[in-house]
Amino acid sequence: MSLKSFIAEFLILFLLVNTLIVSFLCIDMPEVEVNAGSIVTIILRFGVVFSIPISLLLTGAHFLLNKVAKNVFLKVLIAIIVVAVLYLMYHVFFWYVGISGLIDDPLAK
Repeated sequence: MSLKSFIAEFLILFLLVNTLIVSFLCIDMPEVEVNAGSIVTIILRFGVVFSIPISLLLTGAHFLLNKVAKNVFLKVLIAIIVVAVLYLMYHVFFWYVGISGLIDDPLAK
C-alpha cells in the first residue's frame, strides 16, 4: 500500500464517517433545522473529533491486514481489536453527544 492509496482511503473513509455522523445527528435531533450552517456545526463539533480516529483506525487496519496476508490468526486478531475499539468509540460518541447537549442547555436535568 503506497502513501497515495493510504491517503486516498483515509479521505474516503473520513467523508463516509462524517456523512454517517451528520445523518445520525440530523435524524436523532429532529427539532434542529437542517441547513448548511447546522451541518457545518455538526461536522466541526462531532465529525472531526470522531472521524479522524475512526478513519485512521480503519485505514491502519487495512494496511496491517495487507501486511499479514498469509497468517489467518493475526487477521482475526486485528479484526477483533478493530471491532472492540469501534465499539468503545461508539459508546464514547454517545457519551460526548449527551454531555455536549447538557452543556448547550444548562436547564436540562
